[in-house]
Amino acid sequence: LAKALKKHPSICNVNLAYCRLAGGSTVVDKILSACKNCDCLEIGHEDFDTESVALVAKFIGKKNSLTSFSLTGAAIDNDNKKLLSDALVKNKTIKSLCLHSNDLQLPGIIGNTKKMTKSFCRLTRLDLSHNKLPLTGAKLMASFLESTECNLLITLIMSNNHLTSKGANVLLPALKKNTTLQQLDLSRNWLNDQCCPAVIDMLQNNSTLIKFDLTGNKSLRTVQRRAINRGGYVSVNGHWVLDESRCTPHVDGGRAKIVKVALFDTTSLDSIAGSNHTCALAMTGHNHNDSFEETIRKINSLDVREGAKIRYKVVLAINHVNSDLYNPRSFDSIPLELMPSLLEMLQQRIGYNNFGKEIAPKTMPNMGVSKSYSSHGTWNPLTRKREKEASKDVESLSRLYEVITSWQNLPQLYARGPGVSKVSMGKSKSTSKP
Repeated sequence: LAKALKKHPSICNVNLAYCRLAGGSTVVDKILSACKNCDCLEIGHEDFDTESVALVAKFIGKKNSLTSFSLTGAAIDNDNKKLLSDALVKNKTIKSLCLHSNDLQLPGIIGNTKKMTKSFCRLTRLDLSHNKLPLTGAKLMASFLESTECNLLITLIMSNNHLTSKGANVLLPALKKNTTLQQLDLSRNWLNDQCCPAVIDMLQNNSTLIKFDLTGNKSLRTVQRRAINRGGYVSVNGHWVLDESRCTPHVDGGRAKIVKVALFDTTSLDSIAGSNHTCALAMTGHNHNDSFEETIRKINSLDVREGAKIRYKVVLAINHVNSDLYNPRSFDSIPLELMPSLLEMLQQRIGYNNFGKEIAPKTMPNMGVSKSYSSHGTWNPLTRKREKEASKDVESLSRLYEVITSWQNLPQLYARGPGVSKVSMGKSKSTSKP
């Protein structure tokens, strides 16, 4: 294999990750020598011994054409940590670095020297997943991310790093100053609801992060406490009503709070417009209650102008979250030329008549077109409820009527503007008798 790689004139990408390469360090050395002209090399196995890892470190430090390198599965001991650190300082070509499942106690390989920091500032992609990132490592990574020299890094992957909420609370504020990072993966860590304020603050003050992965953090909950009806009813004026004093209210968990505060704040129309529309945040992959987590992720991931994303969120909020948003008094300041768009938006719903088909669930029927509905309504996977088409149409028409009749500037729609006020009609000849 080594001889074939050395003789082949056009191979530039070699992937030998998870390959045992029987023969020990001797075979590893031959393979590395054959790959010195490659652009991308992935290598490593859990059976790699200390000498094999040392050979890999020395190979990186030598002059070669590598732009992407990955060491997977091979354990890096303390001696090889220094060898690898020195090699990365010497290397001037690697732009994408992956150290995956190496039993590293970060910052370990990162170090805390100016030379090491400068070498990492050349990277555009850094993958340190399946290692360990304690609080000290999170502090060092935070200082690296917020430094002015870190202006090339686009993708940072720290999945399954045993990162705690304390570490996240130190790491995430650094992204408020970072203007280059576009993808951040903190999936399968040890994050819980205590990191939510830091996540929310970062999302509210960062407009460059495009993808943020928090999947697999099982302690990050959607619901902290569900509403419980303890069966308390009292008679009021001859009617039985629920005794709310005996009910436990619903309390949102961290996931729901992140969506409702940072990405989909439905308090007002202004708060929706002021939410984050650039970051596609992945957590559970499903809609839960009224947070619409997955739908908001899809909206933010669309490659469209920001106004279109806000429109989708407003339509979603008006129909399923906060119906008070269509209060006619809140539309008095809207310019006359925008009213047709507003009236159209008040009648739209996600997944109906092909509106928002790119963000609607794949299993969602083309609602508003089919005429076959059961007496219980049609199942809507967007809201995870059954909905009756007739009631939705009545609600839409009522809303439209209320806005039109309550709008103060309505007479201006019928006011005659500047133009020809009289039209002269030529006399037509007619042979018919009057």
